[in-house]
Amino acid sequence: MAVDDLGSKGQPIKPPEVISRFRNTCGAIVRDNLHGFITTNNWKKVSDTKKDVLWAKLKESFKFPEGREKFLWKDATKDFERIPSYVWANFVEQKNIDEAKALSDQNSRKAKKNAKNPHHLGVGGYAGKVPKWRKEEEERRLAGLPDVLARLDDRSRNWVLARQPKLTPQGEVRFEKPTMELIFQRLQQISQKRSQGQFKPN
Repeated sequence: MAVDDLGSKGQPIKPPEVISRFRNTCGAIVRDNLHGFITTNNWKKVSDTKKDVLWAKLKESFKFPEGREKFLWKDATKDFERIPSYVWANFVEQKNIDEAKALSDQNSRKAKKNAKNPHHLGVGGYAGKVPKWRKEEEERRLAGLPDVLARLDDRSRNWVLARQPKLTPQGEVRFEKPTMELIFQRLQQISQKRSQGQFKPN
């Protein structure tokens, strides 16, 4: 399958249908070839030789834009369906140490916090939505319509759009949850302070 464009981190973003297919393929390649590395905490510990093998297998399924084939394998280790039982046992043992449990608890708290303000990104994540949002914004600009998120930086703007805000006839932004409204107001305040040189991040 041909990949027409890559995101800022090297991930395929065009055509849209390539996003989920790429993730699924990465998962299949990893689970078939990295059984011995599930218990590693650092991707850098995987040898360059092994990475070259994985990259070669990936290129069997995808054709990347010329001159942009270098890809960072950050999200490739997600599907472990075919891991042998003895490797899985080692993995479980590793995840039961105090340090791993503490990290798991921390991630759980973050997940619960994020669940209060859910996004609507789909399987492609931000990579699949950002080009669409930028195109829609340009169309609105050409049509002479106001940009109600103009004061926000790209990261804040994308966070807001992922929550599918509604625009009222009065030009106000509304969300399905009150907590989203509060976060949006806070983002606007931060943006204003930043433009005035008054914002000091913690």
